[in-house]
Amino acid sequence: MFTIRLLTACTLSTLALSAGPFVSSAEAGSPSFNCAKADSRAEELICGDKELAIMDVEATRLFRLVRDGGKREDEKKVLNEDRARWQKVRDECWISEDLRGCIISSYAVRIHFLRENHAEARASDQKGITKGPFNLQCKDLKQPVKATFISSNPPVSAVQFSDGVHVGIGSGARYFARSPQGDMAFWTQGDDAFFKMPNGVSYNCVLERQ
Repeated sequence: MFTIRLLTACTLSTLALSAGPFVSSAEAGSPSFNCAKADSRAEELICGDKELAIMDVEATRLFRLVRDGGKREDEKKVLNEDRARWQKVRDECWISEDLRGCIISSYAVRIHFLRENHAEARASDQKGITKGPFNLQCKDLKQPVKATFISSNPPVSAVQFSDGVHVGIGSGARYFARSPQGDMAFWTQGDDAFFKMPNGVSYNCVLERQ
């Protein structure tokens, strides 16, 4: 069994993440961009942090699968512009009280939406560190719930619910995070899942695996 406590992406500045080393087949911590040309505090931190570099490599791998998967030139242009906008948001993490935590959340949300919105991003999972998004069917809960998992040590999760995407970081087999509205909790055992809202209301769910 593992537990996920979640944090709304729009409250990145309140994150308190203490990540240990990520486990990945990627080479020792080189990001996808040229560190000699790093032009933001976020990129400078990524260049000196192998865990963040691994997340950058994964996000870039997924993006290239989407962009280079037979898209027309106009579609590639739109995708490149979307990536540039996301990078600008990521770089604005310098205003956060927790720059590193903000960057982790930025990458987790980016990875989740790439995988959710583009089948191409799910085409070569054996080469990456991400799975999902998985659908959660929850009794008495009409809103859809989707979860993407980043296999790292500790692992990172992005769970999409009605009020946004919530990012959790793990400690052992558990994820922890908090939001201003209170703690959110989600855990699974096999295909059974349990979802708890900040107001204490709980839902029994089933995890639909790919």
